[in-house]
Amino acid sequence: VGEEVMDSIIKSYFAKWKFRHPQAPDFFAVLENVAKKELGAEMGTLVTDFFYQCIYTTDVCDYAVGSITNQQKMSPHGLFDGAGVADVHEYGKYENGYLSEVVLYRKGDMILPVEVAITFEDGSSILEKWDGRDRRKTFNYSGNKKIISAHIDPEQKIWIDLDLNNNSLTLEPAKAPLLKMAAKAIFWIQNALQTVGFLI
Repeated sequence: VGEEVMDSIIKSYFAKWKFRHPQAPDFFAVLENVAKKELGAEMGTLVTDFFYQCIYTTDVCDYAVGSITNQQKMSPHGLFDGAGVADVHEYGKYENGYLSEVVLYRKGDMILPVEVAITFEDGSSILEKWDGRDRRKTFNYSGNKKIISAHIDPEQKIWIDLDLNNNSLTLEPAKAPLLKMAAKAIFWIQNALQTVGFLI
């Protein structure tokens, strides 16, 4: 909701219930009222649902990128011949372009709307929105470029996600981190060999 709206919720709650004995339903009433006024009816309901899940349930939040596939398009094919008799089987020929698919999963029971950044091989990207309700969500694309990565919650707004490691998947990992790890490994091997050489 942002710091400004959250401050408004807490201030309104304090102003209404100071020197009294509020309970959880009283907080939810103020939360829903202020959130709907500041963010609109739909977002206000989402915020209230989020707080309810966090306070009254033991549900965990865990969204994951399951897979990325890029399949080359194929021309129509089937059983046919020149005379119209269906006894010759001809396989389809590959065409330019790809049918791409990104599969996402909701592994936890907590339901939150999430954003998904999908990046293509030419560097372009799309930011998709998912309400997070289904256990499985698929995004399909048809075009001349492959998908190389997908990242759930790219701005890391959802701090309570249980496992951030499964929030992204890339088909072409960056080489810089691998080179850095290789350099560290070589450094430690060199130190070990120098120590052994010194002791001998």
